[in-house]
Amino acid sequence: MRTMSGRDRDGRAISRLLRGLAAIALLWTHAAALAAGDATETGPRIRFEQRRLDFGKVVAGSVIERQFGFRNVGDAPLVIRRVKASCGCTAAVGTREPIPPGGSGRIEVRFESGDRRGLQQVQIYVTSNDPTQKDIGPYTSVLTLRGEIISLLDILPLTVYFPPAPAGKPLQAEVRVLPTDRPAVAPLAVTTTSRFVHARTAPLRSGKRTGFRLFVSIDPDAPRGRIDERVHVRTDHPRQPEITIPVLGSLHGPITAFPDRIQLPPNLERPEASVVLERVAGEGPIEVVALEAPPQLLAEAHAIVPGRRTEITVRPAPDAPPGPFSGTLRIFVADPAAPLFEIPIVGERPHRVRLDPPALWFDKPGEARVRVVLPRGHRVLGAAVESGPFALVGVTLESEQDPPVYRLRVRWQPDDAAHPSPVRGRLTLHTDVPGETTLHLPLRARPRP
Repeated sequence: MRTMSGRDRDGRAISRLLRGLAAIALLWTHAAALAAGDATETGPRIRFEQRRLDFGKVVAGSVIERQFGFRNVGDAPLVIRRVKASCGCTAAVGTREPIPPGGSGRIEVRFESGDRRGLQQVQIYVTSNDPTQKDIGPYTSVLTLRGEIISLLDILPLTVYFPPAPAGKPLQAEVRVLPTDRPAVAPLAVTTTSRFVHARTAPLRSGKRTGFRLFVSIDPDAPRGRIDERVHVRTDHPRQPEITIPVLGSLHGPITAFPDRIQLPPNLERPEASVVLERVAGEGPIEVVALEAPPQLLAEAHAIVPGRRTEITVRPAPDAPPGPFSGTLRIFVADPAAPLFEIPIVGERPHRVRLDPPALWFDKPGEARVRVVLPRGHRVLGAAVESGPFALVGVTLESEQDPPVYRLRVRWQPDDAAHPSPVRGRLTLHTDVPGETTLHLPLRARPRP
């Protein structure tokens, strides 16, 4: 019979200790993974397949269309509240219906390169009800579309700009166009977007390359105001058959208006903007005799420098409904040389009442809650379920501080009647907030299989 030595006993003890430590480490890692998994699955969670797309190099004038796919990896419905691009050259839309847990959606992006050149990068801001997304603000994810716009033609300058000039004065500029990948290019046709903008071409030779000159002029009879037009040239180049030249500038009379267009900021505290009238020629005071604003806006004038400078302030009316708006501000002045100014105006009146979440989604019978945040000094007047197998359980004032917060409890109670899938309903909320006295909260239910 073999006798175990002290060294053997020590070796086996160390081996058992190491195996025990390895088992503990494995259990710890597994528990941490489960805890992390539970944390990431609580509530709606948006996970993009990729947050950055590169479309490579494309020729100027191309249109690029891409999609950003995503999944809801959480355990509550995901709602895409808003999708907005960082520039007007890009249109972006997202899936509109609430996305159930495990479901997928996409953000569709369309980028028009137009007359842009060089490296381009556009951000797409996606606002959802996922509280973990905080790229630039609460609930906001940032996606990026980038690439390079190349031109096979040397165009100098790329944009025709006329500095502010008095109306009635003829204006002219020259653009030079030469090929980069072939010996010659020629114009086939030239058009403009305004009858007051004229364009003609003439041959141009530079070294071994042959192109053309483009002469752009503004008619002396062009009306006062902003110049924002385009000259389109059709060429015989097989890969770049059309070029677009922006024509920018402004024409003014004895009184100028700045800016020549207004964009009202979506600001709840101070949602206003101004236009300043200033006399730059002639004599006499600036007398505003009338103002005409879109129905959801208020406008008033007051003198900054009596007789020389007047400011017109525009703000939303107290009972203006939320949402985007556009129109024209008309300023009538007692000056025969400049009797009327028409200022385009756009903006968005933000919602003063916030519903969180903006829709309720049930995956099993039971209760769900929605918070209603109101402006200071306002209250909820009533609420009721209008349709569907849902019931309003209660309305509770959660906080009377600034801002006041109410909590609504809604129950899904399935009945024996046949309903389409998903089951749909609507809760109507009444408040004393001007412009938002009636709000609707979508109710949806889809039983888990």
